[in-house]
Amino acid sequence: MTSITTAPVIITKPINEIFPTIEVCDAIKNGFGDISKYEILEPISDTSPLKAFIPEIDETYVFPPEELVSLLIGLDARFNKPVLLWGYHGSGKTTLAEQACARSNRPCISVPHDVGTEASDVVGQWTIKGKETVFEYGPLARAMRDGLVYIADEYDFALPNVLSIYQNVLNGGSLFIKNAPAEMAIVRPHKNFRFIATGNTNGSGDEIGLYQGTQIQNAANYSRFGITIKLDYQAANVEREIIKNKTPGLSENHINFLIKFAGMVREAFANKTISNTLSTRELVNICKLAVLRAKKSKLNWEYGVEVGFINRMQEIDRKAIRDIAKKVFTS
Repeated sequence: MTSITTAPVIITKPINEIFPTIEVCDAIKNGFGDISKYEILEPISDTSPLKAFIPEIDETYVFPPEELVSLLIGLDARFNKPVLLWGYHGSGKTTLAEQACARSNRPCISVPHDVGTEASDVVGQWTIKGKETVFEYGPLARAMRDGLVYIADEYDFALPNVLSIYQNVLNGGSLFIKNAPAEMAIVRPHKNFRFIATGNTNGSGDEIGLYQGTQIQNAANYSRFGITIKLDYQAANVEREIIKNKTPGLSENHINFLIKFAGMVREAFANKTISNTLSTRELVNICKLAVLRAKKSKLNWEYGVEVGFINRMQEIDRKAIRDIAKKVFTS
């Protein structure tokens, strides 16, 4: 990806015009009761190299209003601070970031992190092209140079010493690449550059035993996030809309079964009766599986729950969840 010389223009629009599917509620209003306005980029030309970095809009996605507003504040030039999204698996952290970018015309790049991630994977490294050895920028340097939203996915899986490369960038400063040639060593942040990190923990380590591989992180690194959003599973009414959008034609009765099942599983997890919980993503999978394996027009909930969720659980959890499923889907 070559350097982008023409920066998209920033404009301001009411949030319900940017996100037409969002309900008008107190969360999207300012202190005077008016609909809040936030920044987006003007539509990018199809011929621009940036166009390929704008995610496709998912028309079925349901935005959580409070969390969306907090994210938009972080992206807005009036605040412009890095945002941390953390919470349970399948709660929609990365999807929220990407769909916010899609609706606001912001090009973005999502970079997964794990224990094997090295600084060179992020900032850049020397590589052989033909008969030449050249230095190529990594995704962070490219995002800073060209004004992309950099989504550091699974941020808490990386080792703390690797995340230290982000310190100055999180402060709004430049990136210094010590191994790069002099003319490429300093990358200053483009005015449209933004930083979002996602993770299952808030950097304090895995407190519930579900997220092996996450690291206890340096508190100084995490203190640089201007906004931290704890993304829980959506409220029942929002999950209801998600299920409707993902599996059109499902009856209200069937959706009620699913919402009740999810609530009982999550309550059992909260009470430590079982050791795992049920994500919105898994809930949608159960629904689709039940539809695809329907018997004589009757949805196959037993199959959906077993294959989409229970089979991954420990034996003691499997029994407890089967009991919950029987109570819900045979009532």
